[in-house]
Amino acid sequence: MKKYKKKIIILLVLIVVVSVIILLTLWQNTGRITKPEAVKINETTYQFTDGLNVSNMYLLLGSEKALLIDTGNGRQICPKQLARLPTCH
Repeated sequence: MKKYKKKIIILLVLIVVVSVIILLTLWQNTGRITKPEAVKINETTYQFTDGLNVSNMYLLLGSEKALLIDTGNGRQICPKQLARLPTCH
């Protein structure tokens, strides 16, 4: 039983520490939160930001295919945004 109590206490401490880190990160970004956006860098390159300045994705348009670099954190891009972008050149 003692062994399990020690493991449970360690797990609870880890949960508290991770929660504090997440809350501090959100608190630091409070003034900088914006809506996710797509920024055109040039004719073939777009940058997608998540609004928290935490994650960026890049879309490179080629002559036949496009390359999406990074899958982001789920807040950057949606199918509606993709539909508005130009197709491959």
